[in-house]
This record gives sequence, structure tokens and C-alpha cells, in this order.
Amino acid sequence: GYYKERFGNKVMFIPEKYQNDETIDFSVRQRSYIVDYCNQKGIKSHWDLDDNISGFTFHNRLQDKPIKSKTPLHYIEYIHDKYNFTMSGFSEFGKNLPVRSQETREKNMFSRVFSCMLINNKNLKSKNLNFIGKYNEDLVLNLNCLSNGLNIFRTHQFKIIKPTTSNTDKRKSMKGGNSEVHKDGGIKNRVDYVIKLFPNYVKECKRNKKSYDVHFEVNYKHKDFKHNIDNYNVSKKERLTTNYKYFNKYKFREVM
Repeated sequence: GYYKERFGNKVMFIPEKYQNDETIDFSVRQRSYIVDYCNQKGIKSHWDLDDNISGFTFHNRLQDKPIKSKTPLHYIEYIHDKYNFTMSGFSEFGKNLPVRSQETREKNMFSRVFSCMLINNKNLKSKNLNFIGKYNEDLVLNLNCLSNGLNIFRTHQFKIIKPTTSNTDKRKSMKGGNSEVHKDGGIKNRVDYVIKLFPNYVKECKRNKKSYDVHFEVNYKHKDFKHNIDNYNVSKKERLTTNYKYFNKYKFREVM
């Protein structure tokens, strides 16, 4: 349809065996196939992006300023390759309130990534991991990586701009991919599914939202995930710099 018309032969179609796999959701089949394809072709890493990301911001002095360059992607690729992370990505603009504690901010950098992820296919293959399941396949992969000793990096210096159903500004909101799942109490099935997979790391919690009042909470401070913070001594300058000139030092494009 739309993508084939716009991008022509650059669009890939998933093989029939993935399309007929009823054990995983449709979007998961696509993601799963891409990982398998990259491993077959010897592609070490690939970007997995949601199609509703509208841009990036640079975080400095508790403010997020929109930018128009490829610097965020170059920065993540640099850190990802240098430290051999399995999944790397960005915080989401508007969802994470400014964190004043440097210690908390640093620990949050080694937790999880969604929506815009650089994935190390070789590392996934070493643990026989891939996208699986019917709900929250990105969260499931994050937790499978962490529980198998693999490492994740998330930067707060750059954030993705992504419209969500929770955004109070209707101009920046849109119907999410799980909207149908949340209807008629379906969110409870999704919560139970994730808890069943990871009972040691996930628990049910209450949420004050009009659309649903139950959700799940992940314990990213669990002892099984301690390696994710300890094993990678990413330098303080690489983690928390607010100096634009730093990025140019590594031949990134101008941030502003």
C-alpha cells in the first residue's frame, strides 16, 4: 500500500511462514523476521523505529529543544558500537519528567528502550532471543535481554517526539497500536500476560487514567539486572554532556 508506493523496492515483505505464525501478533512477526533476516545477512545491528516518530529534542538545563539533524542517531550508534550494547535508544519527550538527581538520572540510562531502538542482532542470536508474544513485544525483549545478562543503554540527552493517546494536546495525540487491546477490559489480559512471563520482575499496579485503571510495574532495580549498570563504565562525559561541541568532536553533525 502506502509504503510500497512511496519507497518502491526498498519495502520488504515478510515470508509466508511468519505471516501464518499464530503464536505471535502481526507486528511482532515483522520485527521477528527483520532480526532473522539481519542475522542471515550478517548485519550486526539495525534500527527499529515506530512510524509515528516526528522528531528529536536535545535536553539541556531541564529543557528539551527540538533539533533537525541526524546527531541523535549518530550518538546512539557511537555508544552502541563502542560498548557493545544489545539495545540502545532514547527517552520519550513528554513522558519523563526532569530528573534533578544525577544518580537517579544515570541509573535510568541503563533500563529499557522503546519505539526507536538500535538492536544488536549478533548479541540476540548468542542468547537465542527475538521479538515474541502477542503484547508488549518490545518490553518482553528488553526484559529477556536483561535477564539473560545482555545490556541496554538509554540516553536522556536526546529524546524522541512521539504522539500518544495520553497527550493532553490533541494536535500531538493519536490512536495507539494497543487501543483495540485496551477495549472492554482487554488491558487486564495484557497485564496478566506480561506478569506471567516475568513474575519475578513485574507486578500489577493501579493507574489513574480514564481509559483503564490497571497496568503493570517493572522492577528495573532487581538484582538480576545489576550487571546492566555495573558492567559498562560509559564515561560521564559520554552519558551526561550538555556541551554541543562534544558531539562535533566525534564527527557528529551540528546539534543546533
